[in-house]
Amino acid sequence: MKTIVRKYKVSDLYMLEHNKTMLQHFADEQAAFSGFDADFANPFETDWESTISTAELMPTDETVKDQLQQLTAKVEEAMEKCRVKFQQSKYFIEKAWPTSPATRNEFGFDDYDKARKSQLGMLQFMRTFFATATKYAVELDAVGYDAAAVAEIDALTIELDKANNDQEKFKGTRSITAEERVVAMNKAWDVMVQVSKAGKTIFYADPAKYQLFLLPASSEPAQDIPIPG
Repeated sequence: MKTIVRKYKVSDLYMLEHNKTMLQHFADEQAAFSGFDADFANPFETDWESTISTAELMPTDETVKDQLQQLTAKVEEAMEKCRVKFQQSKYFIEKAWPTSPATRNEFGFDDYDKARKSQLGMLQFMRTFFATATKYAVELDAVGYDAAAVAEIDALTIELDKANNDQEKFKGTRSITAEERVVAMNKAWDVMVQVSKAGKTIFYADPAKYQLFLLPASSEPAQDIPIPG
C-alpha cells in the first residue's frame, strides 16, 4: 500500500495561513481569473474556502497523540484498580485456605507477578480470578468475602476490557486519521498551487500582483519567481 505524503515543505499551519491569504487576494482579483479561465468563476471561491475549512478541522498529530495518552491513562487506571482488588482479596483467600497453596494458586497467586505488568495478561488473570472466586463463593462468603466482593471482580474486569478495547481501536484508526489529515491538507494545497500557477501567468507583467500569488518560499520553484525592476 502506497503511503500518502504531504506535498509541501512548510508546516501545516503556515500552509493553511498562506492558503487563506491567497484566497483573499484571489477574491479581490476573481474577475481577472475567471476572464483567464472560466473554471475560476463561482463557486470556485466558495469551494476553495470549504476545502481550507475542512483541512483546518482535521485533528492535528499532537491532538491525536494526546487522545491516545488519555486512553492509555484509562487503561492504567483500570489496571491499578485490578491490582488493588487482588491484593485486598488475598487476605480472605489466605484466610479460607491457610494450608492449601494449590487452591491459592488456583486464584492466581503464582501468576500475578507476571500478569500485573501486561494489559492482556491482567485481563486474562482477572477473568480466571473471577471464575475461581465464583467457584468458591460459598467458602469465601464464610470468611467475609461476600457476593458483592466477587461481583466487583467481574465489574473491574469489564472496565479493564473496555479501556483496553478503546485504546486498541484508537491505535487502529490513528493511521487512518493521520492519512485523512494529509489528504485534506494536500487538497487545500493543490487548489492553492492551481491558483498560484494561474496568478503568475495572469500577472506576469505586474510584479506587485505577481508576488501575491507565490507559494510559500520553500515550496516555490526558483525559476518561477521574477526579479522586480
